[in-house]
Formats: sequence, C-alpha cells, structure tokens
Amino acid sequence: MPLAMGKGRFPKSDLSLEEPALALEGVSFAFREGALPVLEEVSLVVPEKSWVTLVGPSGCGKTTLLRIACGILRPTAGRVLIHGKAVDPRGKVAYMPQADTLLPWRTALANAVLAAEVDGRPLAEAKAEARELFQRFGLAGFEDAYPGELSGGMRQRLALIRTFLTHREVLLLDEPLGALDALTRAAMQDWLRQVWEALGKTILFVTHDVEEAVVLSDRIIVLSPRPAHITATVEVPLPRPRNRTSGEAVRLRAEVLRWLEKGDANGD
Repeated sequence: MPLAMGKGRFPKSDLSLEEPALALEGVSFAFREGALPVLEEVSLVVPEKSWVTLVGPSGCGKTTLLRIACGILRPTAGRVLIHGKAVDPRGKVAYMPQADTLLPWRTALANAVLAAEVDGRPLAEAKAEARELFQRFGLAGFEDAYPGELSGGMRQRLALIRTFLTHREVLLLDEPLGALDALTRAAMQDWLRQVWEALGKTILFVTHDVEEAVVLSDRIIVLSPRPAHITATVEVPLPRPRNRTSGEAVRLRAEVLRWLEKGDANGD
C-alpha cells in the first residue's frame, strides 16, 4: 500500500533508525529562472543495499533527479545526502545513463575497467575482477570484442558490469533495459537482480515499465507530471525471485498504474 503521498520533506522517522545510503531532501530544480520547474520539493530515501525505483510520465524529470543525485546538476533548492551528510555526490555514486556510452574503439574488457583507470586503481587487479564478472554473467570469451560486435543485451550487460566495477556503493541506473526486446529484457532483469544480490549494492533505478519495477524493487516511488513531486510510495514485500504473474504482483502493478493515471489526470 502507499506509504506517503504529496509534496514535502520526508518524515524524520525515516532517517532516525539508520542513515540511508542516499537521500534527497526537499529537492527542486528549474533549468533557468522563470521557467516551469522540473522538480518541486522531492524528498526520498534509499536505504543501504536496497532497490528503489522511480516511475512517472515521460518528461516528468526522472533523469534530472538522477543527474542531481550524482552531482551532474545542482538543485535549485534542497540537498543530496550520502549516509546522512550533505556532500557533493560526485565520485561517491555511479551513474549509468540511458545510452550504454561504451567507447567503440576500446575492447569489452577495456571498457569494463575504464573507471579503474580514471580512479588510478591498479589495472591488473581491475582486469582480474572484470574477467570474473565476465565469467559469471555470460560474457566470457568476449573480452577482446568491440562494442559493435556485441548484441544489444550483451552491450547492456557490459555497461552494467562497468557501472558495478566503479566500486561505488550507490548505483543510479536510468532505464538500462529500456532499449531491449521483451524476451531479452526479461532475461536481463533476472541477470541484474542476481548481480545486485551477489554484490550487495544500493540501487536507485528509473523505468517506464511498471511490471519491471514490481519484479525488481523493494520500493516504488511514483512521480507526478511536471513540476514533479512524489504522489505515492509503494512497498513491494514479495520474496525474490518473483513471479510476475502472481496475484500479488499483478495487484501491485495495478496499484502503481492507478497512481500514475491519477497523476496524469491531475496534471491535465
């Protein structure tokens, strides 16, 4: 059932038990003075090692919210908290945009260890870690392939591996499976869940696919049309792996869709 509705700051009780890995407090944003705000007093928490998903109508500001959370954009108002501290999130979280952004002139292995090179970590150790993930998640044998030689699902897997190899605790994933066909997407959802469970990361995820949100998330946050604010927060208490056709999964999907439709109606 929804836990919270409307605009405003999150309840203090959400932060009193333990500091979440990531929190946004009263975040508002407009691209320029006098323009229609993109975000309006958005407050949310992402507990450590949890999976929180943002859903909302196209153009409502989900990507903008992720870009603020990783420090690419500065909020007009509000702040980003990492473990309860208001700090610059750059270098403390990893962000994967909608496009895979693989470098076409680098091999798959070289793409995977790019963050290690940028951070100045030992390259031999980074390559050994990458090879282990290639083996675990079906890319063994493709270390020397170039992105243009990989299928769409393999490219997304590689981009996700690269994101996990940043060694950041918090991962911001912006529709990483959105460009895949339905069968590949379902397989990739299962693969991504396994990676998350194995490596114990904290994920803030964006998707347009409500079923995907129910299959993967601990918590789903529903955003309104612009200026975006939170209209509902829906907990997903189902054990993993999840049966997307179970009665409870179908009920939760319908509940999220109702909140989305209500937000669209209010936006009109």
